Amino acid sequence: MLYTKNNQPHTLPKTEVISSLFERNANDTEWLFPGRNGAASMVKVIEKASKETGIQFTAHVLRRTAATIAAEHGFTQDQIGRLLNHTSTSVTDRYIQRTTKALLPIVQLIENEILANYETPGIKANDK
Repeated sequence: MLYTKNNQPHTLPKTEVISSLFERNANDTEWLFPGRNGAASMVKVIEKASKETGIQFTAHVLRRTAATIAAEHGFTQDQIGRLLNHTSTSVTDRYIQRTTKALLPIVQLIENEILANYETPGIKANDK
């Protein structure tokens, strides 16, 4: 069995799209990304994908993106940490990027509360 950076096994469920990609890319080895002498380095796989797409990214960029999207959709830090196989929430917290998109619901709620009892000419307050 292969282990992760924190020496803990980590299994994730496969979505339908991921399952179909596994089937489409099936090969005669035990590796998802086979190399000449076994498994290809994920660093090399990501470098190749980055080069071919013209978009500069690394494995850590992908992990931070996944963590940030999950946080913006309301998943807890514990859930995100489990997804990323972190043993500490402080590590997970560093992966979640703070975006203005995440702040919009807070700003909107404050605005709604402040404007709830006022009519402002030319400005339509959102419904509660």
